[in-house]
Amino acid sequence: MKRKILHIAFAALAALSIMGCTDADKELYRVDLAQQLRPTGLRTTFIGAESVTLAWTGHSSSYTVEYSVSSDFDVDVESVTQLSEPSCTVGDLLEGTYYYFRVKGISPNGSVESSEFGQALSVRTLTTPPIPNIQASATMTYTDTPEWSVTHTIALSWGMPDVELEQVSSVTLTPAGNPAGALTYPVTTSERNAQAKTIKRDLAGSTTYTATLYVGTKARGTCQVTTKADPIPTLTAWADLDFDTTPESAMFNLTWELYYVDPANIASVRVTKQGESTPFKSQDITPSDRTAEGTLVKGLATGTTYLVELIHTDATVIASMTASTPGRLPAGTIVVNTTDNLAAAISAAGRTAEMVYLMSGTHTLTTTDAAVLISSGLVLTSADPAHTTVRMAKPFSCYSTVAKIEFSNITFITSGYFFQQTAGASNNYNIELVKWDNCVIGVDPTGSTASRSLMVTGWVSGMTKARVGTLWLHNSKLYSNTAVSYGVLYHSTANTAGFQCEVNNFKVTGSTISGVSRLIDWRTVANLPYTFTMENSTLYSLMNTAAATVVSTSGNPGAGTYNISNSIWHMASAGVLLNLNRNASYSGTISGFYVIQGGAATFTNTPQAIQESITLLNTAARATDIFLSPGIDPTAPGTSFQIKQNIYVPLTVGDPRWN
Repeated sequence: MKRKILHIAFAALAALSIMGCTDADKELYRVDLAQQLRPTGLRTTFIGAESVTLAWTGHSSSYTVEYSVSSDFDVDVESVTQLSEPSCTVGDLLEGTYYYFRVKGISPNGSVESSEFGQALSVRTLTTPPIPNIQASATMTYTDTPEWSVTHTIALSWGMPDVELEQVSSVTLTPAGNPAGALTYPVTTSERNAQAKTIKRDLAGSTTYTATLYVGTKARGTCQVTTKADPIPTLTAWADLDFDTTPESAMFNLTWELYYVDPANIASVRVTKQGESTPFKSQDITPSDRTAEGTLVKGLATGTTYLVELIHTDATVIASMTASTPGRLPAGTIVVNTTDNLAAAISAAGRTAEMVYLMSGTHTLTTTDAAVLISSGLVLTSADPAHTTVRMAKPFSCYSTVAKIEFSNITFITSGYFFQQTAGASNNYNIELVKWDNCVIGVDPTGSTASRSLMVTGWVSGMTKARVGTLWLHNSKLYSNTAVSYGVLYHSTANTAGFQCEVNNFKVTGSTISGVSRLIDWRTVANLPYTFTMENSTLYSLMNTAAATVVSTSGNPGAGTYNISNSIWHMASAGVLLNLNRNASYSGTISGFYVIQGGAATFTNTPQAIQESITLLNTAARATDIFLSPGIDPTAPGTSFQIKQNIYVPLTVGDPRWN
């Protein structure tokens, strides 16, 4: 019917033209034709991130489409002309942007320029989702042969496993504050298939780059990465006490990394007390020092901070650092050399000195007894865990009332349990504090599948009291092997009537634990309130054995308080995260607690409020996506639990020593 009306209108207007008409008649003709040519029903048949396809109803031989980001079409108006069909695709649009479209028809015989515009249509382009899981890390490689050179490297990865590959075509690195210095690198087919690219060309040190991934000309995601500092000569020192003098003095063991400085140009080491201008000591560098890349500076004051400088033959400073010497030991401190009997010094009858100080080197802890007995308060310490190691052939035990047992600044390697509290009958104990501070503990790290832990407790016939007030791992690294059971506390036997195996507080703060199956397996059945605290800690490769439980207190109906913050756990397999008692009450605060599920994490008798406070990362999140270079032995060269830039957790979660 509409087509018939249109034909009649054209016929009438043609007749007016033949018969002659006034100017008013001609204007009427133009207006009437413009209205007839006006398109209607403007609509979209496709909306994308960068293009929109339009269609409409019209009767013209050609059309013009105009579009703008303004509904008034008063700014940035673009047009598509000479369209012969009532449809078109408009491209090169901005994603996630509102556009306004309108269309007009063009007169078939040129008697008028065009019709009126049809009703405008508003369309919002889609937003392309960014490429997920973009990560970047930086390394620096120094080469001194045949001549010294530095290579900065940025390693990029992106995308998710087992999904369609992201078709990244190029990567642009833009240095902070210098957009004109942007560098663009093509992505090869093999790199695209691997969803990774390594860049080693034209990078500057100590520079923050924004890495932008492109698919064609479209930016699809960014992340930031800071390159390592260019190498400069460095000086390091570890301090120890020197017992060759009376009273003891202090000494620095110095080492250096010269990079581009010729060793022949090192003249001396200069040591100055902090706050003073006159050097305390100057010591010439010998040929053997140059070969060893280090020297020993003795005769220093205890408990003092020094400025230490490596001096060039031209009197300039090559490298410098500040370092502090240990304080003087309390009167009566027992000093143990590597050739002394450490077990005898600790378990000596009538020992009154609390502190036992280990000189640097490797000590062996052994005895003909079942364990090394601690009968009074003990602080076993040294200057530096990197230079003092105790190899434990036997565990420690304590069956007394003791205020404190503390281990600090020592590396321990055990062949079994570290602390074994089940050695004999009628061995009651009441220990207020057991603490490891700034220690490295390898609990049977060589591959045993036996039950091993920092402390094992249990009931032996005749016992009536067994208590540890606080069991505390602080600023330490604890590791085992992928087959060992347990980790921090293992209570091997359920309590019998009238007997208490009591631990009031479990604490893990600022520490890293790796390669253990269970963290706490406390099989008490007494009604004992307790507190579990974990702060700023990293736990890797938990649940090495199938169906394990990280924290189990299922037999204890006593009230539990759980305070966990800024910590991350990685599960090696499926298992139970928390196995609590259904009759107990629970309180506390959990925030910033992340769990990487290598297998499904489950809960037993755990309140919903606790479960909902834990961020469970799905199985697509792998430990290698989160940590820079995870490993069972956190002391091994190259191992790092530094958090990489990722979509899962903040960069500052976990043991702060890795950041």
